[in-house]
Amino acid sequence: MKHFLWRVAVALPVPAYDFLPIRKPFLGLGKRVLVPWQGGSRVGLVLEVVEASLERGLSLKESIAVLDTEPLFTPEACAAMLELAQQSMGFAGLVYQDFLPFGLEPSFSHTVQLLPDLDLQNLPDSAQKLEQRQPAQHLDPSLLEFLRGQGLLNETVRLEIPSREVIRAAQSNLTPTPKQAIALEVLRESGGFYTLKSWAENAGVSTGMLNKLLEQGAAMRELEPLPMDLPDFGQPETPPISKAVHLAAAAELEPHRLARLHGGKPRERFAVLAQLIRQAIKRGQSILYLAPDHLRLERAYSALAGLGKSAMLHGALRPLERESVWRTCATGRVSILFSTAFGLFAPLPDLGLIILEDELSDAWKLHGGSRVFLPDAAQLRAKQSGANLLFVGSVPASESLELEGVILRPPTARLHIVDFSAAQTQPEIGPMANMPLARDSFPISTDLKRLLRQTAERGRQAVVIAPRRGYSAMLRCQDCGWTPYCPHCDVPLKYHAAARALECHQCGYSTNPPNRCPSCEGTVLMPRGPGSEWIARELRSFLPQSKVYRFDRDHKDDIEPITRGEAGIIVGTTAVLGLPAPPDLALIALSFADTMHSSPDFRAGERFHALLRQLLEWHPTRAPLLLIQTFDGQHKALQQILAHQPADAFARSELETRENFLYPPFAHLAQVQISARREPDAEVASSQLGGLIRDRGADGLELLGPAPAGIARVKGLFIYQLLVRAKEKIRLAHLLEPARAYRHSGVRVRIDVNPRQLTDVLE
Repeated sequence: MKHFLWRVAVALPVPAYDFLPIRKPFLGLGKRVLVPWQGGSRVGLVLEVVEASLERGLSLKESIAVLDTEPLFTPEACAAMLELAQQSMGFAGLVYQDFLPFGLEPSFSHTVQLLPDLDLQNLPDSAQKLEQRQPAQHLDPSLLEFLRGQGLLNETVRLEIPSREVIRAAQSNLTPTPKQAIALEVLRESGGFYTLKSWAENAGVSTGMLNKLLEQGAAMRELEPLPMDLPDFGQPETPPISKAVHLAAAAELEPHRLARLHGGKPRERFAVLAQLIRQAIKRGQSILYLAPDHLRLERAYSALAGLGKSAMLHGALRPLERESVWRTCATGRVSILFSTAFGLFAPLPDLGLIILEDELSDAWKLHGGSRVFLPDAAQLRAKQSGANLLFVGSVPASESLELEGVILRPPTARLHIVDFSAAQTQPEIGPMANMPLARDSFPISTDLKRLLRQTAERGRQAVVIAPRRGYSAMLRCQDCGWTPYCPHCDVPLKYHAAARALECHQCGYSTNPPNRCPSCEGTVLMPRGPGSEWIARELRSFLPQSKVYRFDRDHKDDIEPITRGEAGIIVGTTAVLGLPAPPDLALIALSFADTMHSSPDFRAGERFHALLRQLLEWHPTRAPLLLIQTFDGQHKALQQILAHQPADAFARSELETRENFLYPPFAHLAQVQISARREPDAEVASSQLGGLIRDRGADGLELLGPAPAGIARVKGLFIYQLLVRAKEKIRLAHLLEPARAYRHSGVRVRIDVNPRQLTDVLE
């Protein structure tokens, strides 16, 4: 005999487990359910309804309750999440955790009572009080587990509806004074107030008088459900019909299940997208637009939301607002959803088009939970829902070149390169010591000084991007070369001059800098490697009449004057790109570009090229001068932009090297990190894992390592890593199986499929 089971994922690093369903099994798909869990209960999501034999079902626990009246996820989204967990070698519960933006731990009431007419003599004494309904949280979990297993409990679970307190008029025998009568009349006409203060202001009386009305029963406080209305995002005007060239580009993209659109400036790409969105809406389909950060999400919404009923979903919304957007999508009243990562599986009916902006962005890699890469997940979502997927942005990734697509003409590029390697003299100190660099170029070149002075004289705006936050990358003794290191991580401590502190940017350790070198007793400890704090200080000294603002993770000045158009200079890390471009921006300077492309990661050059293109299109209408300070003025990315080559030229130039070294798109990668408190434990475990993977047939190209990680110790953990690669996904999963199954006391193994930065460390 066959019957159906629920495959339920809970928000934990465990696989989905099977439970006996409640009543009609298929009505639970995509809904949250309460299930027995380790002597208690836990909320999970029904991802699949599976058929099983009766014998197997007898050993399973029965679900306690269904929490939702309507599904939170479509069946196609549930199937995609299960497949995504399998492909990422992760857990369905962590995928569910990453892609539900509200209600992972919903508030609910749970009461229990024994079934009527039971013989209580055969039950434990502690069960006697359950003749009357009791709150489950006040009872012994083992008792509930026993009674539940015997089928003796009647359980009631209800979601608590978010509510707020409101003051309303009540029936009473009070004979009010004239002022009280006015206050009560105002209360009745308004329908209620949420605070005494607002009632008092509208009635023109004191809150003390209103408190007396409450005490005398003429008014009362009661709860009302919070409204589930969509937040007011504003509704931009409908975009105009675009030029014929954009209509042609849209027509070229239309038939493709997977396609790409790159190049041009954002407004030109939006013109093409507008035509595609119009066509999808005409067919009665919904559209999902995914952006990697809030700035680009707002930009896309402003450009395209006027095409249909639109909403946004992002982390700045309150949980209730996110839930409201989510449930409104399920009703079909949203035709275009603009979202960050966690809106990928939003319940949009008849999903016809998924647009994913900037598939190269590292923001698409989830660094916790399931660790999935959004473009991979979006392809699964498109496959399961039958939707078209379009990658769009300034430049394509090498992995997406095989897709059919359109490349728009690159925008005007005003680029000036300061090549430090071409200078004739050398500085005595600093990170550029022993390099052919003029003394006055440290850390701001002569050309940059001249351009900043011109910008200030003309009352314009500039942005200088530093390679790091803080004052300097390290301190170093001028006599013996000693450098202070973090006691928990194998990295130099960063110097923060304003706080007069040495900090570790890996674990947060902080200490005061020494007055003398502990190695040689020297008194000259020189900063090396300028950061945003150092560069901002230099600019304030060089341009004392100019406003210099600092913006990085440590320090965020109020830049409101800049947004109003006042002259000034912002010094910061790439965090400034999360802000709208200053309106009168004349100059963007990358103070030390080599830190952006000198990483051993094979994607470093591609990432640098994407950053340059992002800087060139940052301002929506202007073309500010982009100045690059570097020791490698002949870098391929710089030269291609100078030559006005198309947006996909750099990615195409990478393909031969990628193929020779078996990197994507010619292979699928996974990084296996092994960490332990004791280095021998990590080393032995990594060697064992390497041997197990070789036993499954991995050759020298498919398995690299084990070797210590780029930063061999982080937060007291010693880290070793393996790189596994294969031409087929099924082959990669086969090779990774020993890593997924490996268990050893004191050793942690983490599998990262499609890692974005091979120099990443554990968090």
